[in-house]
Amino acid sequence: MSQKLADACDSLLEYTSLLQHSSDIPKIASSKSNDLDKTQKLQQEYYTLYKQLNHKLSRLIYLNKLKELDSDSIPTQLDNIKTQFDIQDNEELLQFLTNQNTQIKINKLFNRYLLMTLPILKSIHYSNLTESETKILDDLQKLYDLDSGISLKLVKQAQTSNNDRDAYFDKVNELQNLITNEIKPMLVESTWVNSQLEEVNKKYVNLKEDTIDEKASRVQVLQLVEQWDNLKKLSSLIPLLISSLPTNWYTDESLVSVMNECDDISQRIAKLTSVLNRETVGYYTTKQLHAFEFNEID
Repeated sequence: MSQKLADACDSLLEYTSLLQHSSDIPKIASSKSNDLDKTQKLQQEYYTLYKQLNHKLSRLIYLNKLKELDSDSIPTQLDNIKTQFDIQDNEELLQFLTNQNTQIKINKLFNRYLLMTLPILKSIHYSNLTESETKILDDLQKLYDLDSGISLKLVKQAQTSNNDRDAYFDKVNELQNLITNEIKPMLVESTWVNSQLEEVNKKYVNLKEDTIDEKASRVQVLQLVEQWDNLKKLSSLIPLLISSLPTNWYTDESLVSVMNECDDISQRIAKLTSVLNRETVGYYTTKQLHAFEFNEID
């Protein structure tokens, strides 16, 4: 008697939340964890019994069909199965039929596919759902809700990705067309013009070399250097003379213009004489002197 009482107390404590009570009047109510464990145990038991039932029903159906068969037609049907599925002997045939009946029909179809599909269909089309079916419905809504479902977000992301990819390929095609139709012809033309320029430059150099009179050319260069020196002196002297005039030259536009022009000439002469002057003219050959281009001064 005492053992039964102890077992009943243990069962009560396990079923209720008395052990988690800390203060105030205890409430005799089943704990959520115990309810969840009990639900899972019942579901597991249901699944086990369902599988056993399917196997037994399948066995009964098999025996019933076997009884209905005409014994004379069985060898013919077995031969047809062998021929259709390319089976060589009876042992292989037995293994094939067992696999089709037990593994595919019962385990794959009944015990997995239909067992998993039925709660999903029920959660979609029926009310008064169990806790598991309610959880399935919540998960389905998270996945396939038309406003905020994960699948919808993935589809939108895929569409955005496809649009970005199409835009990228459009830009690549535009760039390829630009290179092919515009840049490439310009490069070809530029190469041709550059080759023509090199040829003309060679002819120009050869023409200058053929017409060079070394003595007269060096005299002309020396005269040019002398003229530069004179211009440099004048560009320094004229501003001094203007600034010494007993007038306000900076109010006279003509004098200001002369001062600016002298300053401009002085800068140009300084640039030229930094390369070619009285001291450096002897360092160059006549051909090198003719290679100089003095376009800086008008």
